[in-house]
Amino acid sequence: MQEALLKAITHLDQLSDLAKFKGWLLQIATNEARLKRRVASLIALLQCRLNSGWLVLIGAIIGLMTSTFHIQL
Repeated sequence: MQEALLKAITHLDQLSDLAKFKGWLLQIATNEARLKRRVASLIALLQCRLNSGWLVLIGAIIGLMTSTFHIQL
């Protein structure tokens, strides 16, 4: 909510009718909440892909170490 208030204050010059302030502020708050949710979803997706990428990389390294170990025997 603080982000919405800050954004509203910084863009107050764009409000044409003070009677519409409440609806205008609620729309800013809604947009900020949606943006925060989208960003959180994107971060979660990237973390998931990064984690699975690391698992694949670690698996490949273990596979190489195992095959190297077997070859040396």
